[in-house]
Amino acid sequence: MAVVIGAIIFGIIFSFFATQNTQTVSISFAQYHYSQIPLYLVILISLLLGVILAWLLSFTDYISSFLKLQGKDAKIKKFNQKEAELTKTIHKLELENASLKTSRNDQNTDDKSL
Repeated sequence: MAVVIGAIIFGIIFSFFATQNTQTVSISFAQYHYSQIPLYLVILISLLLGVILAWLLSFTDYISSFLKLQGKDAKIKKFNQKEAELTKTIHKLELENASLKTSRNDQNTDDKSL
């Protein structure tokens, strides 16, 4: 809704601007020459080209950030898997350590000792 209201306000302001700037200008770009173009049209086209260029730059930045985040997500997943494997290994080693301690205690028991 805010976008629609903003577009309406922009349209009203631009139409007022267009009625105040109806003089014609000539434009030369490389080999091309355009004459009798209203000033408001030149400004509008320049504004639209600027908006499109800004959007393209913003979009490329968005894509770059998205790809970086995807790479980081993959790394996080890999590290989580490695953490799970190491946790399992630690658990197995703790069980083995406890088993060795109990078997060692059984072997060191002397029936004749106090």
